[in-house]
Amino acid sequence: MAKLLDSGRRPTSVNKEYGSGSMNNTARKANLNELVDQFRQLLFSIEDNEGVVEDEWVDQMNGLEEGIEYKIDRCLLMVEEFNGQADVYKRRAKALGDHAKTVKKRADWLKQYVKRSMEILEIKKMSTDNFSTVRIQNSPPSVLVFNEDKLCALYEKSDYVVKTLKPAKSEIGAALKRGENIVGARLVKDNTNLQYK
Repeated sequence: MAKLLDSGRRPTSVNKEYGSGSMNNTARKANLNELVDQFRQLLFSIEDNEGVVEDEWVDQMNGLEEGIEYKIDRCLLMVEEFNGQADVYKRRAKALGDHAKTVKKRADWLKQYVKRSMEILEIKKMSTDNFSTVRIQNSPPSVLVFNEDKLCALYEKSDYVVKTLKPAKSEIGAALKRGENIVGARLVKDNTNLQYK
């Protein structure tokens, strides 16, 4: 825990209620930042006392360590819970998206069913209880692409084919590692992430 000293700002004072060697209600109620600040203040106090550890500080440090461990454990349990919820929402979103496609297909089929029925009966325009105008009209021409691969291969460099551009991060990373200068990109070497099991 000595690395907690490296994080810059010096806490103001140590709360003696965190002592006793076992985690008490004060430590349970404090948030992780408060516990870390208190622990860092103890480390600074030891440093100011030329490395001499007072007896009361040992109890306080033990209580704070237990509190910090408890809070980290609880935070990671919440991470697991939130990740689980996110997975559920993703599955739900996919299921809802699939359901939306199914319902849209039904709506399209019903529209075509009504249109065919009106065409068979040669009805161009009518009204119903809920719709003041139901009519068949000419639509603007639409494009049907029936062989996308062939079309894209033949017209790759024309306005008929649109390419979506996005950075190729693995190739850019390899070039940057070789020392090449890539405008708009750089290697981030101070990236860290939290791993837990």
